[in-house]
Amino acid sequence: MKRSSSGYSSGGSSGGSPRPSINPSSPQLRPTATPPPPSPRKRQGSVQSYDRAAKGRATAVFGLAFVPNLALAYALIKPIRYTLAFWLPYYLRKELNFPEVTVAYLLMASDAAGIVGGMGFSIALDRFFLGQLFVPLAGVLAVLLLTLGSLGGAGIAANGVAVVAIGTVFSGLELIGSGATAGCVTETVGGSQSATLPAICSLVNGCGSVGSLVAVMFVSALVEVIGWRGLFRSAALSAVVAGCLLIPTMTRAGSTPHARRMKLKAD
Repeated sequence: MKRSSSGYSSGGSSGGSPRPSINPSSPQLRPTATPPPPSPRKRQGSVQSYDRAAKGRATAVFGLAFVPNLALAYALIKPIRYTLAFWLPYYLRKELNFPEVTVAYLLMASDAAGIVGGMGFSIALDRFFLGQLFVPLAGVLAVLLLTLGSLGGAGIAANGVAVVAIGTVFSGLELIGSGATAGCVTETVGGSQSATLPAICSLVNGCGSVGSLVAVMFVSALVEVIGWRGLFRSAALSAVVAGCLLIPTMTRAGSTPHARRMKLKAD
């Protein structure tokens, strides 16, 4: 019986049909080496952090890139919003002696400007990096707060412009706690958006709510100690600190969502 190169015998049996013979040294039976698993990409924020966040461990979300910055910044921005919401009507009516009807119109104009500004800033967030939107807005808010605190008896028109401008700027800064911002974070560090988006939104909004509760509780005491101008200065300082916390989000790996969509269409 002769062996062929394939490891089978070429001879036949009495029945006439060739019967294969197994050759242990045949190449088909030699064990092949198992390829090593692909190494995970090293990016900001680890896959383990996403796994822990997906399992509901809130502290794991702090391990994701930019999330601590956004949470602390929102904890400084949200109290300013609530302070103005509760105390700005009182300030305009009692301190500046504006008519009640005028105060109502100013506040409605501020809310309307916030709606329009929110839509515009949402489009901007789609085309710019996080910090490229939030850092300038935090600086503008600080300037507007200082301006409103120093206007005093400058008149209804000047104070009204400042109030409406503040409402517009806040509509952009409040996107910090939105799902769009959380989506930008997950695009930056990688991971499952369906597992991580709720965790990021919950953490950022929770920090903002805690800050708001503390601020509203002590506003009246602060006014008695530092006055209204001091209160506006303190709010401006909080906005500046929040902007500084968001500086690391001004650049990130990859591209903006709008640029990625354009690239997909071109391909």
